[in-house]
Amino acid sequence: DQTGTTTIRSFSASAVPRLNGTPKNRISLTNTRLSRRWAIGLFRLGGAARIGVFPFATDVLMIDRRDKPADKPKGTIRPTPDGIEIDLRDPLIAGLLAWIWPGAGHLYQRRYAKGMLFMVCILGTFFFGLVLGEGKVVYAAQFRDKAEAYPGIQGKLSRWPFAMQIGVGLPASPAVLQWLGDKPGVPPKFGTWMASPENRKELSKWNKDLGTRYDLALLYTVIAGLLNWLAIYDAAAGPAFSEPAEDKSKGGKSKDDKDGK
Repeated sequence: DQTGTTTIRSFSASAVPRLNGTPKNRISLTNTRLSRRWAIGLFRLGGAARIGVFPFATDVLMIDRRDKPADKPKGTIRPTPDGIEIDLRDPLIAGLLAWIWPGAGHLYQRRYAKGMLFMVCILGTFFFGLVLGEGKVVYAAQFRDKAEAYPGIQGKLSRWPFAMQIGVGLPASPAVLQWLGDKPGVPPKFGTWMASPENRKELSKWNKDLGTRYDLALLYTVIAGLLNWLAIYDAAAGPAFSEPAEDKSKGGKSKDDKDGK
């Protein structure tokens, strides 16, 4: 009933069907009592397991689904215009992971669809350009021979593409290792793969051998790095939203209409 009280109706033994000489209602009551005893026993066993051998068992299996302030995540919450909250967790760790490997920061934030999208698109673009340029379009220093370096502002800006390419993080790290291991008269550790050219003559030879593929491969790798810089920002600061347009359906005027524009 509405008060929560269970009403038990009694029947005469003669009116209740019998099973092997025992009324069926008695069998049901017996089964109910046994079920309750089993439930109480398991509950006590679970409590003992939690306190003794497995103190974390109940915390994992029993989830309180009530909305409590203490249950909300401790990371940075970025609300969307639709009222959806995005848990960025630790933005610093998310940004660092997004730089080390494209998409890893979003996977860390449990934004799986966007993380996989960034991983496939950015890495696919970068490695396509790298293979197209035979590994010669991604390098850190101007030349291995320091005397061949361009002077002044031209020399400082000559490797601006690498500032974009390093945005993909770990996949571009061999170029840094090649640069740190540069020594006069010593061949690069990984051959010409992500190694700086020896001098201007070797750079000219690369451009001649690859032709238009050199510029196209350079463009692909730069675009991939630039896209991942934007993905790093998205992981660290959350998605950017535009301001919603003002509603005119209720007979109101927008700010521009009030100003006479």
